[in-house]
Amino acid sequence: MKKALTVAIAVLLVALSVLPAFAESVQSPTAKPTKYVVTVDTSAGGGSADVKYEGEIGPDGMQKILLTASPEEGFVFLGWSIAGSYTPVGKLTDATLEVIASGDLKVVPTFAKKGSPEETKPFVPSEPGGDKSKDTGSKSPQTGSQDAVAYIILGVSALAVAAVVVSAKRRSAKK
Repeated sequence: MKKALTVAIAVLLVALSVLPAFAESVQSPTAKPTKYVVTVDTSAGGGSADVKYEGEIGPDGMQKILLTASPEEGFVFLGWSIAGSYTPVGKLTDATLEVIASGDLKVVPTFAKKGSPEETKPFVPSEPGGDKSKDTGSKSPQTGSQDAVAYIILGVSALAVAAVVVSAKRRSAKK
């Protein structure tokens, strides 16, 4: 009876030690941003740009953003190059452009000197930004079952308990 109780307690302790491995990992809640980040690059010169947020990010994950280009004296605005997830409401050649964003944006307004050959050429937007081959996401990729470790621990524990039971039965049979 004493041996059976010892084995039962050992099984209970093993089961309780394995339970946390089966528990779902709960992410701590993080505050959702109220607006997307819009980075404006005017390093090429010729003017500036203004960003106006029209409200917060909606429940659908979309946000209206108003972009306004202001050319410097002697320059004209050609168009917008935008990287990120968005839908333009208007043409990329409009100096004032509303976009519906569903993520952060990088915006580059393009200006040209008045009377230059660039002014008369059709504007072709380029996608600003760096190396697209890098994964800059904040989550690690899922590479396999997270339950494997728990099953291995449970299996080894069950084998250990079985070995103890078999050993106890052999000792009691020798007596």
